[in-house]
Amino acid sequence: MKYPDWIALDTDRPEPRAWQMAEDRAQGAATALPAGGLGALAEPGGLVVACGPLAGILPAPLPRPVPAAPLPEALPLAEHQGVTLAAVPGLSAGTPALMTGAETRLAGFLALNPGWDGAVCLAGEETHWVQVSAGEAVSFQSSLIAPLRRAMAAETAPGPWDEGLFLEALDRTRSRPETLMSGLARIRAAERLGEAAPGAGLSQLDGLLIGADLAAAKAWWLGQPVAVITAREAIPAWSAAFSAQGVPALAAEEAAMTVAGLVAAWKRLG
Repeated sequence: MKYPDWIALDTDRPEPRAWQMAEDRAQGAATALPAGGLGALAEPGGLVVACGPLAGILPAPLPRPVPAAPLPEALPLAEHQGVTLAAVPGLSAGTPALMTGAETRLAGFLALNPGWDGAVCLAGEETHWVQVSAGEAVSFQSSLIAPLRRAMAAETAPGPWDEGLFLEALDRTRSRPETLMSGLARIRAAERLGEAAPGAGLSQLDGLLIGADLAAAKAWWLGQPVAVITAREAIPAWSAAFSAQGVPALAAEEAAMTVAGLVAAWKRLG
């Protein structure tokens, strides 16, 4: 490989993160993108392989329409702040829908699970429900759970996760998604009145949001093998949600899938 030491960069999150890489292995945990940008992240002339929006760095490559493999056959290289940058293009669907960064997590999952066919739920800054067949993203649908969750979570008291409250709220919006907004209002009112036990509001919030998402994406997951790729701390909620539908779901941690996807992209540089 021309670049045995390189940087893996994920900007598909409020706070971008980077890993120092030695060939196909991360050298330690992810770190934040320095204030100096790419020039402070990599050595002069070094390689950065990035996924996610590149606002403020470079114009993002045009997304590729589905059906398509998560990664293109080759990645273009560009020079920026004294380093070489290879950016993974996103995927688009005609609904319209757009993913920028999640396609790389999907590529990592498929690299580690060759031959997977079914539904993949990529639950991150956006949630993407992807139909996968023969190594391609055939179609996908997106939703915005994370920004709404952050806004509401700021008003809820921290505490232990209550699976019973979570499943009760999940069943409510899965069967009646039109109750989502009134359910959110009830959570906020209970918090402001001091009537919510610590952790109860957040458990209910997760249930309402995931339940409504399951209802909206039913055509993607019903009767399909399902995998969910999400943050480590969110795996119990998503696993419980699918289990409540009688759907066994293979769970994968999103940071590991991001690194695996960026490694797959790095291998295509030649």
